[in-house]
Amino acid sequence: MSDIGTNCEGIMERINVRVELRLEQELEAGARENGVRPSDIVREALEKHVRQRVPKESWLDIARRIGRGDVYKDAPSDLSTNPEHREGSGKSSASHPTRHLPPGRPSRRKR
Repeated sequence: MSDIGTNCEGIMERINVRVELRLEQELEAGARENGVRPSDIVREALEKHVRQRVPKESWLDIARRIGRGDVYKDAPSDLSTNPEHREGSGKSSASHPTRHLPPGRPSRRKR
């Protein structure tokens, strides 16, 4: 038995998935009822899951989408994903004494 199959879209890779006996029995029964192979049902469910997945946006992508990309026009494209650009992030504001708040926003620091 070969580990590689083909369909109208080209070469298909084989994967193995472990499931509980109950799920395997339901899969087999569903395949029999619909006149298809269990792998067809699994493939369709996996394709549906992958299509529904929403890719994660970077902060720069979000800023551009909401029309604020001009503020960051000189920022590197990997600003939110490259660890070199995140040094010091996550530290308290007390450790960043030069942090500036927008006008009209009071500081949240306890006095």
